[in-house]
Amino acid sequence: MALVTTLIIEQLRQWQAAGGPQTWCAAWDRAIAVTEPVWTGRDITWDGMQLAEGTAALATGIYLVAAQDGLAVGEVTSEQIEDLMAPQRPWDIVRMWEQRLQLLGHDLEDPTDPVSVCWQRLRHDDTPPPIVQNWDYGHSEFRWGPALVNSLRALLAPRWSLAF
Repeated sequence: MALVTTLIIEQLRQWQAAGGPQTWCAAWDRAIAVTEPVWTGRDITWDGMQLAEGTAALATGIYLVAAQDGLAVGEVTSEQIEDLMAPQRPWDIVRMWEQRLQLLGHDLEDPTDPVSVCWQRLRHDDTPPPIVQNWDYGHSEFRWGPALVNSLRALLAPRWSLAF
């Protein structure tokens, strides 16, 4: 019996298919176009989910900047996204993004709002349980802290050389 895996693009298209405001949908299109060279042909195993969530975080960041600053999504720069991740503690970044989403009118607990559903995934704490944290090996294989921060930082790492 063959193991069935999900390609990153399949996962992204599933999340994107939820729809939402026009700027949100356009932000998804842009995030996928920008990040496609990183994950083309890759599946969700190993670091694939982190790259998928990083793309969702990038779409959310593009949406925040475009909607709040009145820009077209194509005008949002990587510097503006990096400003959203300014050197702060990870959970402070999450709180700042939550405030900005709420200012745009999103109820972050609304299961019918595609932006809020995506946000619920990104604010998830990926820190392993304490018993795993005490192991003497494998620490580099775990994600730590909020998915938003660790996924977007991984995606924006210099090794990927994303240009936008």
